[in-house]
Amino acid sequence: PQHFKERGHGQSLLYVLEHHFGIFLDKGEETLTPVCIVGSDARTLGIKDGAAVVLKACLVQNVSGEAVLYEEALWCAPQTQLVQRKAGVS
Repeated sequence: PQHFKERGHGQSLLYVLEHHFGIFLDKGEETLTPVCIVGSDARTLGIKDGAAVVLKACLVQNVSGEAVLYEEALWCAPQTQLVQRKAGVS
């Protein structure tokens, strides 16, 4: 396995793609969608069928507009807390 000497943000996947593999990133989009979870996903998370969760989908593209990274994650209470801070907004 490859090991990286960096610590902190230098270990992030996006940092590694740019600085170790020369894949230059341009833009990304993260979408949060409330959904009801069922079946094996509910069982894996140990919650009831039909429980409300948040589906997070993230897409990152390179400078050529090609998809470089796509991930999905399910967030369920009580682990989920969304915080948005803005500075300098008039």
